[in-house]
Amino acid sequence: MATITFRGAFLRHFTVQDDEGGVFTRAHFTASFSKPICEALGWEEFTDQVKSAKLKGELRATNLVLTPNGNLSKFKLEFEVTEVSDFT
Repeated sequence: MATITFRGAFLRHFTVQDDEGGVFTRAHFTASFSKPICEALGWEEFTDQVKSAKLKGELRATNLVLTPNGNLSKFKLEFEVTEVSDFT
């Protein structure tokens, strides 16, 4: 199973919806832009002159692992997921 690391990620907001269709959860993160992410999504690398972009792409995933830096790294959280998408 391939692993893609999003560095410098932080949680912006979190939504949970519970209705007759089941529980739906969406987490919105911000992360640093990196070469491995570009390669995984088929994006070209950007020059320093690019200040913002609306990027298209989607990653199929089975789990998401959040691992803090430093002394807190042993306190990682793992979630089941179905996709990683909506990159801006």
